[in-house]
Amino acid sequence: MSRPSLGPTGDMLLFVVRHLVDRPDEVTVEMEERGGTALYRIRVNAEDLGKVVGRGGRLVRAIRQLARACAILESRRAVVEVTAR
Repeated sequence: MSRPSLGPTGDMLLFVVRHLVDRPDEVTVEMEERGGTALYRIRVNAEDLGKVVGRGGRLVRAIRQLARACAILESRRAVVEVTAR
């Protein structure tokens, strides 16, 4: 079964987050299009949430900045949400 295409930004998010967590198989990224904005919902195991957020939220801010920079190449905005399963 193939997964739906997330585009370059979604694929980048999936790659980065899977390499940060202890349970990469439990990472999912979903994309919802809202006008010219793509909403990316990243879901990770509850025990891995701190590894994605980072100390003081620094890591998740960096991930969001990467998503915004990548989305510019697709002529859209990107919003990233990170939640636990």
